[in-house]
Amino acid sequence: MQRMLPVYLLALLVLLSGCGGPYHRTVKGDPAGVPVRLEVDISRNFVRDLTNRGPGGREVVVYTPGISSTWWSGWGHHGYCPPGYRSRYDPYWYSGVNWTEPAATAVYLLGGDGPGQARLFRTELEYGTNLIDLPITPGRRVTLTVQAYGGYEGWEEVGSFVVADQPGQVVRIDLLEHAPQMRVTEPDGSVVDLTPPPPAGTPVAVPPPAAAPPMHEVSPPTTGGSD
Repeated sequence: MQRMLPVYLLALLVLLSGCGGPYHRTVKGDPAGVPVRLEVDISRNFVRDLTNRGPGGREVVVYTPGISSTWWSGWGHHGYCPPGYRSRYDPYWYSGVNWTEPAATAVYLLGGDGPGQARLFRTELEYGTNLIDLPITPGRRVTLTVQAYGGYEGWEEVGSFVVADQPGQVVRIDLLEHAPQMRVTEPDGSVVDLTPPPPAGTPVAVPPPAAAPPMHEVSPPTTGGSD
């Protein structure tokens, strides 16, 4: 048993090391382009808070064969539906029980010439860190969009960047909170923050006014009097 313990610990470390990525993939992009690296960190909170998702998302039907085949014989058994939950004449009643649950959500990163376009690439994202390598034509302006489909549905534009004329450009995208953030590291090492501005109407924090300097009391001038 003591010899097997290190084996279990090793398997646990392997499983933990795979949680959250990094998940690496290569997509086609432009055939004659220069290599560009996209580094995307995404969390479930960002997907749940997509502003464009529809109410409730999609659902899937789960079918489980029931034990009962009549209204009264299923009380207390797997497959029983309380009165009022399902009609007695439901066609599924005599062959099983059906209910709905939220569908799984798939998240994609799109790249194209405008918001929501995917003429350059479309690749699925895993929750955690995603490393995406692809060639892109130098000088091309690429717009990135996040799209969710399933239990949560919606999309949001991440931002746009211009492809460098030599390899080594890295586009860093953070999808961890309510709003996306994007920074580009150019081949020469300079960093450009391309995070989209907040939407119109978003309150901007205004710093409090500086305290006024303390006022010093000034003695009134003295005047000489005659006796």
